[in-house]
Amino acid sequence: MSSPKKTEAEEGEESSFAKRLITGQAAEKYFEVVHPTLPTLAHYTLENVTSLGCGFDFRLRKSGLDDFMAVDVKGLNDSR
Repeated sequence: MSSPKKTEAEEGEESSFAKRLITGQAAEKYFEVVHPTLPTLAHYTLENVTSLGCGFDFRLRKSGLDDFMAVDVKGLNDSR
């Protein structure tokens, strides 16, 4: 039994999702690299929580504090 053929719209949605997934992952990696160079964030410890499914990508914490800043990185279209 064969699978039903996908419409152009369905194929476009899958392609768009795949592109967002790739650019989102690239943006997350970029943020991990540049975060220490950003003056307003450099004094925060970075914790990657993407695999926890908590709705955001990173926790930023200051030493000695329980509170954290939640960061959700979206996408990357360029290398900067």
